[in-house]
Amino acid sequence: MLPNASPVFARACLGFWPASMVVFTFLALLGSSTAFEYGELASFVRRHGGRVHRSLALADPAPCGSRGLVAEKPIPETDARTGPLVVVPASLEINAGRARTAMANVPGIGELDNGAVVVLWLAALDAERRRSREDTFWGPYLRSLPQDILELPNGWAPLISGDSARYAALLDAAARGDAAKRETCHQEAERAAAYASRVSHGLARDFGQHTGVDAADLCWALGVVSSRAMGGGENPTLVPLLDLCNHDKAGAPFTSFDTSGARVAARLSARKRRSGDTSSKSARTAVTAENWRSDGDDWCLWSWRSGTARALAAGDEIYADYAPEYIEAGEWFANTGFVPPPTPDE
Repeated sequence: MLPNASPVFARACLGFWPASMVVFTFLALLGSSTAFEYGELASFVRRHGGRVHRSLALADPAPCGSRGLVAEKPIPETDARTGPLVVVPASLEINAGRARTAMANVPGIGELDNGAVVVLWLAALDAERRRSREDTFWGPYLRSLPQDILELPNGWAPLISGDSARYAALLDAAARGDAAKRETCHQEAERAAAYASRVSHGLARDFGQHTGVDAADLCWALGVVSSRAMGGGENPTLVPLLDLCNHDKAGAPFTSFDTSGARVAARLSARKRRSGDTSSKSARTAVTAENWRSDGDDWCLWSWRSGTARALAAGDEIYADYAPEYIEAGEWFANTGFVPPPTPDE
């Protein structure tokens, strides 16, 4: 088995932030996969009980400079106030529980931590997709992800692929002229690259023959999980479509309704954040009978900005707050290839 996989893997993947927020104005530096059809992904979510507002579309680039979710047509404030624009059912999560069930017959799977199990299963799912002549269940989501290591947004990815020019450009953009921050990001990325290589080769050695994956498959999956997953390092979860949202401090965290519909519950529980409070008029308005049908485990995206429901004009981007204050700059860079700009009060 891979020695000390659990404690060190958590260190390498600390944060698990969605990759779509990492590039902002760096699209030319990072590149992006645009081969997949957004409509296919939206249909996938709807087909399995979710909701995607018909006025949403994927723009590349969006106003932030990266691809992102935008309003293709105006969305009135009443729509923003009375219901989420997107609901992704929990049945579409790629998480550790589902991964352990799918790989229950793989020898030694019980010895891996949740992060490693999700990485291994994601690699196996994508390998199956590439081998299959017919579409797989997860195909619509897998096609929305970066397609190889060269497209990964992680700060350590260029060190693996040998793209020194891209790496230097990412460092410069993250540091914003701060030499100390640049060095911190560099050191963290080097440590993460070394560990990503060690983990991917170790997992391939111990589990590759049982899952049909190699070290390159696993390195790719590690990059996807560490840059896109929600829920914190102890329980990383991939959520289709929502990981296309870019970060903005004024945006709303992803939320869900609890089973009674009594309040909006924070989905970022690993970071002890609340996203709504029914003591406010706007939050009470949002808790309608229609929204009670959103199960407490389903993921919801709202058009809120600084706590207020926000109407969207055609072309406006929908952002989410990924709580950047909960992770250090070097770790942000290693996981996502970028560092959020400071807020005015910092």
